[in-house]
Amino acid sequence: MMFKRKRKNIIIFVVGCFCGIYLENILKKYMDRRFYSNQEDTNNTWHLVPEKHNIKNGALYFTGKNLYHKNSEASNYFHSIPILCWVLTTKDTLHTKAQAVKDTWGQRCQVLLFFSSEDDPSFPAISLDVKEGYMNLHEKVKAAWRYIFKHHSKDASWFIKADDDTFLIMENLRYFLSSYSSSDKLFFGRNLWHHSTDYNSGGAGYVFSRQTLIEYFSISKTCESKSNAEDVAVAACLKKVGITPSDTRDDDGRETFHPFAPDFHLIPGSIGKDNWLYQRSRWELVEGVGCCSKYSIAFHYTTTKRMYLLNYYLYVLKKGF
Repeated sequence: MMFKRKRKNIIIFVVGCFCGIYLENILKKYMDRRFYSNQEDTNNTWHLVPEKHNIKNGALYFTGKNLYHKNSEASNYFHSIPILCWVLTTKDTLHTKAQAVKDTWGQRCQVLLFFSSEDDPSFPAISLDVKEGYMNLHEKVKAAWRYIFKHHSKDASWFIKADDDTFLIMENLRYFLSSYSSSDKLFFGRNLWHHSTDYNSGGAGYVFSRQTLIEYFSISKTCESKSNAEDVAVAACLKKVGITPSDTRDDDGRETFHPFAPDFHLIPGSIGKDNWLYQRSRWELVEGVGCCSKYSIAFHYTTTKRMYLLNYYLYVLKKGF
């Protein structure tokens, strides 16, 4: 019996390895080409990314018509809840991490901007007049928000900041935002706590309503912060105009914005007890299947391969019955 059990385990392990290698080869095939999936295409086909004809003022504009059937619920949400997404990147990761964003979830935003360390009109990417480095990150983020206010404040009702290794599920974000008004002063994300400051994680992405964008712009030039962390600094500035992070957990108390990739949250023990997330979580940190809402919105520290993989799982893979 013991020999049979060991033999069975070995067979399962070998089959799992072959499946992993096969899936990795599929991903490599698609990562070398700029494709995006059509969620409602019954043939599971892939389409070339429409880049050049929809670039305006350094931003990519998407209509959603190739993603959703006309008049479908997803299409109605797309058009009734316009979202501008902006991504912090660098010249070194523009054509790897940022490209993955552009190929996958970025096309589900109405407007998509990349702020990099150098201008790249063909991508496109916008350079901000701020020195590089962690110590200047808050100034860079402030400059990005000011640019958005001046050039794109009327293009959307909601505005989300993300990193180039953040994966967003835009349909779930729109579903979440459908219960709120962008004319209210709202600030959404993964609520954390540090040195008596209530803030939203920058890596997991945070959302401004249009009214919050207006309020932040009004104080951005004069607001200073003792923290070098841009997410803590942004929250400190917003607090001065009476805006604090709102609770983004679902009805079951599960988080929707996540500071790590899905497997880190889902597999118990992947996040060590000495990890900063345990010290800074606003509420009790849960690992395992109870970690994450079924309507999760964001995952940080998503590698380029994981980004294409998540996109495949969400928008291409279908059940047989």
